[in-house]
Amino acid sequence: MKPARLLIAAVLLAGLSAAVYFSNKSEAAKEGKPAADAAPKILSLDEKNVAQFEIKKRDGTDTVAKKDDSGKWSLITPAMPADQNACNAVTSAVTAMTADRVVDENATDLSSYGLAPAADTVIFTMKDGKKTTLLIGDGTPTGNNVYAKVDGDPKLYTMANFNRDSLDKDAKQLRDDNALSITSQDTPEVSNSAFLRNTLSIVCNSSSPRIVSNEFKNGITEIDLVSGVSPEVSHNLFVGNRDTSLYG
Repeated sequence: MKPARLLIAAVLLAGLSAAVYFSNKSEAAKEGKPAADAAPKILSLDEKNVAQFEIKKRDGTDTVAKKDDSGKWSLITPAMPADQNACNAVTSAVTAMTADRVVDENATDLSSYGLAPAADTVIFTMKDGKKTTLLIGDGTPTGNNVYAKVDGDPKLYTMANFNRDSLDKDAKQLRDDNALSITSQDTPEVSNSAFLRNTLSIVCNSSSPRIVSNEFKNGITEIDLVSGVSPEVSHNLFVGNRDTSLYG
């Protein structure tokens, strides 16, 4: 082979090798990164390490669920047994919660999107004490999504309604209706609720407890009243183990 042709072949081989090298390097850099069209991720929490969550609603309703060392959930606000599956579903929803899109990279006027105050403020506390707060706002004009923002993240997102629905819970939806015990120390009021399974007990220690307009479908084991208490127990529907002549 002539020297000139040998030189040209060597240059072409070097160029091809360089192209292959940089192509492989580029592919390696892409590994582990989300695709360009991947949905933006809002939250990614390790549900096994979530020790507590709190759901605050715009109307002032506050529900707090806490998990003990054995992994069992209890409602501490209000105090009652928790439905384990319902509480686990809340934490499972935020293991990989994605957005529909990013509306604003640096949102400031949160009130325009129903985020100040938020319709739902959901606070997750991890075992190490770290807190993550998700704000859920009003629905978008199309009605298919809602606005959302993570406290500390400047981005404003829209996310699907089912994501909101998985977190938009209160005590009635998170309580264990199969083993309900209500203990009220101050001024208890149990009203306008439907207890469709067995209610274990209602303990009233205040001077004027009110148990009014409830439906206890499968009965109550007991209503405990301390000496001197004058309860208002009326307009309740009891089906099962309760003397309706005494308790309305």
